[in-house]
Amino acid sequence: PEEQLIARIKTLRCPAVLVINKVDTLDKKEKLLEVIQTYEQAHQFQAVVPISAKTGEGVDAWCDWLYRQVTDWQA
Repeated sequence: PEEQLIARIKTLRCPAVLVINKVDTLDKKEKLLEVIQTYEQAHQFQAVVPISAKTGEGVDAWCDWLYRQVTDWQA
């Protein structure tokens, strides 16, 4: 499924942000870096934002990034 989604993004040539959820389930942060690296090799994302919806980790950073994009777009 991820490969199909990335292929679609490439076909559309639209900006894309990779949000990786459930980072709280990873035993080590090194594993997260491996996951990010794998996706970055598949596509150049505008941003990569690891989050945990369960614990809230990274959610503020994701909201801040979205806010900056919207305010930049409106300017």
